[in-house]
Amino acid sequence: MSDETCLQILQAALQGGVTLLDTAPWYCDSELRLGRCLQQLLPQFPRHSYEISTKIGRYQAATDSQALIGEREDGGRVVAKAEVWDFSEERVYSSCAQSLQRLQTTYIDVLQVHDLEFAEPLQILHVTLPALHRLKTQGVIRSIGITSYSLLALHHILEHSQVRIDSVLTYARLALHDRSLLEALHVHVQGQGQVVAVHVQIVVLQWSAVTAVCADSGCCAEWVQQWVQ
Repeated sequence: MSDETCLQILQAALQGGVTLLDTAPWYCDSELRLGRCLQQLLPQFPRHSYEISTKIGRYQAATDSQALIGEREDGGRVVAKAEVWDFSEERVYSSCAQSLQRLQTTYIDVLQVHDLEFAEPLQILHVTLPALHRLKTQGVIRSIGITSYSLLALHHILEHSQVRIDSVLTYARLALHDRSLLEALHVHVQGQGQVVAVHVQIVVLQWSAVTAVCADSGCCAEWVQQWVQ
């Protein structure tokens, strides 16, 4: 896909009211393309008119190598991108700096731990999240997020983190074949129907749709209650 096509798609999305742009170092050259396109759109869409979320922890191998994972019946190769998992403090800082450069921005709205189920929980709790908290206090990032397909992993981190977690992202958990997110929400709904453990945002990714629900200080609690009842 050319940058021109990307620019047209991004412009149409912003004109249509999309205000959250999600990317990650793992998504090939997504950050670079997004940064270039947003710079071209600055006159029409200033930086404050949208939010950028990106991630740390999951990366493509530096060699950009590919691993053979199988062969098709016609003899074709099935390959997967070689990946690197690194949730260390040093990599959090360097990855954030690289994302800022690629995205051509001075701050990141939401910096998320990418697929935390592939890390040791103690490292996430005592190394990764505190490093993100320091970036937040410095004003480099504005919110801290965690992502995972595993609802159990998300719940464990939410229950034990001493760092305020502002957003939670999962996927394929509110679909026709899997409604487990609704059960998970019960765990975090207390008292007057306020969502207390997920402080700012619950982002539900399905294969065909993205739904964002603000859940700060009971905001949209009625909406959440309708879904979890």
